Amino acid sequence: MERNTGIAESPLHQHSQESAVRNERFVGECLKKIRAARDAEEGLRQLLCFLGERLACDRVYMFEEMNQQHIRNTYEWCRPGVSSGIEELP
Repeated sequence: MERNTGIAESPLHQHSQESAVRNERFVGECLKKIRAARDAEEGLRQLLCFLGERLACDRVYMFEEMNQQHIRNTYEWCRPGVSSGIEELP
């Protein structure tokens, strides 16, 4: 529902609203990938693949940080033909 204030929106405000809508759609698409998976781990893998393809990345990582010095459960997605870089991570 739009409010008619009688004041024209600035192009910057309109761009900001359009950007917010795009971001909401993107997050919604991410959530759909996770929900459609058979389990949490598969959902993470599907999400990484989606992010890599959508953002045109060669690799995507997700880390579960236990504290500032320990990370466990590192997930990686690589574009076909791109080698894993997980061994090179700190």
